Amino acid sequence: MQQQQPPSTMSKQYQVAIVGAGVMGQRMLAVLEQHSRFTPVAFYEPGTTADIVMQDSGRALRRADSLQDLFNTRGLDLLYIASPPAAHLDAVRAAVAAGIPCLCEKPLANTVASALAIHAQVSASGLPFAVNFPFARAEGPGKLMDLVATDALGDITSARLRVRFARWPRAWQAGATSWLEGPSEGGFTREVLSHFIFLAHRLFGPSQVEVDEIVRGAKGTETLLKARLRHANVTTEIDCAVEGDIVDDNRFEVTGTAGSAVLTEWFKLRHGGTTYGPGQASVRTLDAAARLLEGDASSRLATASEALEVVQRVEALLASQGR
Repeated sequence: MQQQQPPSTMSKQYQVAIVGAGVMGQRMLAVLEQHSRFTPVAFYEPGTTADIVMQDSGRALRRADSLQDLFNTRGLDLLYIASPPAAHLDAVRAAVAAGIPCLCEKPLANTVASALAIHAQVSASGLPFAVNFPFARAEGPGKLMDLVATDALGDITSARLRVRFARWPRAWQAGATSWLEGPSEGGFTREVLSHFIFLAHRLFGPSQVEVDEIVRGAKGTETLLKARLRHANVTTEIDCAVEGDIVDDNRFEVTGTAGSAVLTEWFKLRHGGTTYGPGQASVRTLDAAARLLEGDASSRLATASEALEVVQRVEALLASQGR
């Protein structure tokens, strides 16, 4: 009689709970609902404004009464953390206590102390943990990483980032204005520049920060930042500003002795007459999250250590008064 084989993990469905029912929680919910490997089953949101949106989704989501109650959900496999960054530590602590892996939104935390505490929690637990920096899995940024890693651009001579906003917070972030416009959790350096710091570290290794100029608006968050990341062999120049009456724009150009590559519109890479991306970054992230839950070390998702390094650089930039 032939021995029966255990079912393949490739067909396993993972049940997900969501902390935070704001813009990011709702966006990820829409992707989770369409993904073949994940089933969203519950959420926790301490406020009320997002409740109807989440419960009107295509699935019957259980609304937990508290963070602790969320882990009473039967068969829970993954916690997606989409709350404001100051609440990440409590969510991670609760997940670790319950033995549940996490996919956490960036930034990892809004202070270095909290980021260090999260890093210590997940490192000691041994549980799968990743931070949702979409550049880790998106096609365009992934191609840029390959170009640099294989020396296809030659010796890198410069890296330049230019980011422009019409306003901060951006119009689509209106529901999160209460924390995004304040200096304790918000600002474009934490919310947007953190993505590019992560990418620069993947490309060129760790960095030290230098700030030439930082200007803050009436709410206390930055409206202009001119700075640089000094890596071991290259410098990433940073030029970010809120300018009003413009179309939001971002451009990251890497130049080497054998050519250049330009990343625009977040995920669209142009190199050698070919355009890569933009692609479905969130779908690719969830594909990798499934592999992470299965113990596949090749998921390439952002680790707690990488996310900690980003927080350290972000908070160093924000602590500076410029020159």
